[in-house]
Formats: sequence, structure tokens, C-alpha cells
Amino acid sequence: MIGVILTGYGGPDSLDQVEPFLSSIAGGRKFTPEQVEGAKKRYKMIGGKSPLNEITVRQAGALEAELNKEGEEYLVKAGMLHLPPRIHDVINNFFDTGIKKLAVVTLAPFRSRVSTAAYFTEAEKALKSHSTMDSVYVSGWNVHPGYLSALAEKINQAASVLTESELKDTHILFSIHSLPESYIQEGDLYVDDINETVKKLIPLITCSNWHVSYQSRGRGENWLGPDTETLMKKLAGEKVKNIIIAPIGFISDHVETLFDIDITFRKLAEELEVNMIRVPALNDSHLFICALADEIKKSTYHWI
Repeated sequence: MIGVILTGYGGPDSLDQVEPFLSSIAGGRKFTPEQVEGAKKRYKMIGGKSPLNEITVRQAGALEAELNKEGEEYLVKAGMLHLPPRIHDVINNFFDTGIKKLAVVTLAPFRSRVSTAAYFTEAEKALKSHSTMDSVYVSGWNVHPGYLSALAEKINQAASVLTESELKDTHILFSIHSLPESYIQEGDLYVDDINETVKKLIPLITCSNWHVSYQSRGRGENWLGPDTETLMKKLAGEKVKNIIIAPIGFISDHVETLFDIDITFRKLAEELEVNMIRVPALNDSHLFICALADEIKKSTYHWI
């Protein structure tokens, strides 16, 4: 049996988890009561929690079924960086149940020190205690044809509500989580991965006017831009009436899609008198799951 751990950022399952989640992200730093309440308000507006963990469990179930179509070879579980189920606890559980071969899979399409690198580092720490456990690390699936097809399917379905004439003047924004520019200058592969994905995605979609933009930036220093909201204002000033927001950096719905885009960006679009269409996240899209399964099989074929 081969173990597969889907590694992700994590998200609070309740309002009580919001403060420890923020503290974990900030490396233990305490937040002011006002900051905590502000974060809780955002989660209240999307249902009182993040759906990220539930979606990842669904992805794990769908992936296990896909991997085992021709026989029972794989056991798939979700493991998170900042909240339970934590990556090290899941790996320990795999070991305790007799799993000796493990595929560590990132659910971040674009590699970065704060996502894939952090997930894999956490896994490596746990694996140091289990020297008899063999492991492989699965990333770089951002240009897999199945992943690109899954994105194109969602984008083209969202764009299908527009007429051919409207589509000619529609602009699509590939809205991606921003990072400090210093990370890129220090060798982070994030932007390279984004550009590679967008280059291969463009021929597959029906909208010819496109931009890469960034959202959810933090405070201080210079962050990657252009900012999605600023670009929306610029396009509205150029009389663009239809804007499609495609959150291609977010595989699963969470606060950055459900609050930042669905609430904040939509309110801005209404003020700008722009028709905003949000492309759904992949979540447990069959095409996406098949792409992940293919990558995992390629990485583990020597064990079977």
C-alpha cells in the first residue's frame, strides 16, 4: 500500500480556530483583539468557517478512487500546515498503520517558499523520525495537460453566459495571491510557474483579452502587482463592461475566493457598473483529480 498525503495551507473549521490560525501563519505572533475580530467578521460572512479542509477531504476521496480504479494500491489523506489535520500527525499515522511508501503532494499549483516549500519541509521533518519510510515529492503539475484542461473547462463555462459580441470586449483577470517582490528576487519560482501556466492556458480559452493580477497582499514592503482591484478600476475607466475573475492560483474555495472575490470584488464591480463573473475554483473537478492521479502514478510507478 502506498500512502498519499495532500498537503495544503489549512483553514479554520470554526470561529474559535481563527485566532490560532492567524498565530500559526505569523509564526506565533499575537494579534490585537481588533485584528482577530476583523478576521472573524470575514469568516462569519462566508458561513462561519473555511470550507478548505472539507474540500480537501473530498479531493482525497476522489483521488483515492481514481488511483485505485485498477486495484487497491493507494491510501490518500489530507494534511495541513497551519491547523489540524497537521502534516506531521498524518505522516505519523501513516507510519503507525504500516505504510512504508509515501507520496507527498502539494495542492499549490505555483511553487513558493510559503506553500510547496513549507509543506515539503514540514513533511521532511516528520519523515526524519521514520527512517524506514520511502518518500517522493509531487509538484510541478501546473503545466499538466489535465490541469490546464480543468482550468479551461471552468473558464469557458463561466464565459459561456456572454454573447460572442460581448466576449470580444470582455477581459479576464487571472487573479493570484500576491507575494513580496523580495521572494522573487531571492529565487522563488512563483512567478515563473504562473507565467508558464498562463502561456499554455491562453490557447485553450475563449477570451482573448487577459491580464495576470494579484490579490490579498500583506502590509509593508513591495508586493507583486498589478493589484486586482486597481486593474478592475482601470478597465472600468476604459469602458470595459464585462470582467471575468479566474482565481487560477486557488485550487479550492476558501476566504480568498469566497470573501475577497465574491464579496469585496463584486461590491467594487457594482460600484464601477461592471458585470463581474467569477470562475469557480476547481475543488474536486474530475479533470483536476485525474491530472493529480497521473502525476502521482508517474512518481510512484517504481513502487508498484
